[in-house]
Amino acid sequence: MAKYQLTIAVWHSDTTSNQNLTSNIRLWKLKEALSDFARAGLAKPKSGITATPGDTPRAIFVAPEYVFAKPTGERWKTGHTYDDQRALEQADKEKIVWELVAMSKAYPDVLILPGSITWRKPVVRDLGHMKTSELTALKSYRNDQTVGKDKTSVRVDKAVDALESHGTKLDTIYPLYGGRAIRMNPISGHPSQNVVEKLDGLSLGQFDYIQQNTLYGFWNGMIVLKYAKEGDFHEVLNGQRTVSVPGVYKGPFQIGNISLGCEICLDHALEMRPKINNPGTKRPLLNVLISAKVETKVNAQFDSIRDGGFFVHSSSELAYCKVFQKRKNPNTLTDLNAPRVIMSKGGVGVWDVEYDVI
Repeated sequence: MAKYQLTIAVWHSDTTSNQNLTSNIRLWKLKEALSDFARAGLAKPKSGITATPGDTPRAIFVAPEYVFAKPTGERWKTGHTYDDQRALEQADKEKIVWELVAMSKAYPDVLILPGSITWRKPVVRDLGHMKTSELTALKSYRNDQTVGKDKTSVRVDKAVDALESHGTKLDTIYPLYGGRAIRMNPISGHPSQNVVEKLDGLSLGQFDYIQQNTLYGFWNGMIVLKYAKEGDFHEVLNGQRTVSVPGVYKGPFQIGNISLGCEICLDHALEMRPKINNPGTKRPLLNVLISAKVETKVNAQFDSIRDGGFFVHSSSELAYCKVFQKRKNPNTLTDLNAPRVIMSKGGVGVWDVEYDVI
């Protein structure tokens, strides 16, 4: 069985605190982190390691949750609090995505997971603010010729379907805590909206915007995966007629030889990923968690990756930025605490690992 080599880079960025930064500064910081990783370089293949095929990334770069969000706008106020708008507007999000597509072209060997973007889109589809050239570019990289057309009813229907699916999961996993009626801990005395209230609000037309917290994956100038967070820990911090709608998980994702699952913060705490209990079901090589601040539930990862696979966590909390490997004998997750480049505050840690293709 052929063995391949993969370089894993984890970027620590204190996104919980540094929310006063503009999108341009955030893009610049991400470019700097990628440049630091490039200077560290990809490891030279060891003896007996097969060259990675051209249809597979040789490295993966992972950044934490909320790398991109609406700036707080006050120099002395570094983190979002209640009554802030956390979400970027759709046009601002699209421009960031274009920049990330271009950025990924400069690193053709690297699968870039640049952290999440929290953003919102109108319930009534309106891209009138975008130039014709921008709409054309958007259609091209999304491969979606319906961009710019009215999809109001579809947008609401999809939001309802996603909330119903998420609510059913909560009913199944946490019936004793109220299922779809669960509320997260209050912030400044304000409880989070639960699924029931969101569905009622959509049916009554109480929302003008749909908000999501989205992770995109970029490789060779292409978007190769997209996943929106399911759990809602106060994604919406104010009452600006905005509803947070969960993503519908469509992973694991396959990029060449590499298969990976994704989680965003509360997804991990709630264990929203479906358990893979059937021995005949193929588990992914990697499970990637990006978070603002969530403690790693190591024992919950056995069903999320295959033997010899890896669990990767990038967080705004430096101590949580780690890479684990699932060992078969003994059956445990081992903290790979000897990276080639040591993790530091605001820096990039680099691990070189080997894997088989099953």
